[in-house]
Amino acid sequence: MTAMKAASLAAREDDTVEKTINGGTPWYNTTPKVRGGRRGLFLITGGPAMQVKTEFEEVLAMVESDLFDFVIGFGGSSTLPGFVGSTVLAFIRAAAVFGCTDVWKSLCDLLVTNPDVMEHTTVIVVYACYVDGKRTVESREVAKH
Repeated sequence: MTAMKAASLAAREDDTVEKTINGGTPWYNTTPKVRGGRRGLFLITGGPAMQVKTEFEEVLAMVESDLFDFVIGFGGSSTLPGFVGSTVLAFIRAAAVFGCTDVWKSLCDLLVTNPDVMEHTTVIVVYACYVDGKRTVESREVAKH
């Protein structure tokens, strides 16, 4: 968790200035400090981070302190990337290609169309959303019963 915090903070403090080959400003800012996108963290094999109370509180704190906009993890203690990789890729595709910005709705839509991940693990999401102009953090766990 400490490394994730450090990486996010380092990106915010980055003062890289990009220039084109002709010395001009590029049409798009690709430096780590640029905002406008979503900052998400996927904990593929991080079961303890989502299941142990003290670790989960750190995950919550990272979203509450605005280091990340969302964290998606899986509840299995030894979740294999092969079981959840296609779900993670589909989530990224929905956000990046199709512009889905509502984390909870995107995850629900994804799990309805791709429920196979639920055969192997639970899905846990911690995300920030805005209600009446106030930023709030919610956490939810989805499991197949």
